[in-house]
Amino acid sequence: MASELKGEELVGKELKGNDLKDNDLKRNELKDREVHREKVLFLCSHNSARSQMAEGLLKAMYGDRYDVYSAGIKATSVDPRAIKVMKEIGIDISGQRSKGMEEYSGILFDLVVTVCDKARETCPLCGTTLKPYKIIYFISN
Repeated sequence: MASELKGEELVGKELKGNDLKDNDLKRNELKDREVHREKVLFLCSHNSARSQMAEGLLKAMYGDRYDVYSAGIKATSVDPRAIKVMKEIGIDISGQRSKGMEEYSGILFDLVVTVCDKARETCPLCGTTLKPYKIIYFISN
């Protein structure tokens, strides 16, 4: 019965009669989940290595579930060593660029992960909108 099916179990199922209505409801629930993908920001001091690598890794692993961003307190350039290391594990971040926080002003992030102490210390002043209590201080220097 359709009402007992969960999430992805609906994909490819053929239902008849009254089950069609339940099937439509479940598909709408799936669409709603797909429409709202949480926005994750990795924040570092220069957006040159750690935050770039974290962005690339999350995009590669769960890019279908999250909108992934990275930024620095001050933008510089992507460190070639970060590109090289990520390539070694099969992830290409060569198309990414260093970005400053000002590029994201007005965006409501669901989760912010700081990957260095300077970003952690500066984050409350960074100017983006954050949902309360969703900042993770991930790596300290």
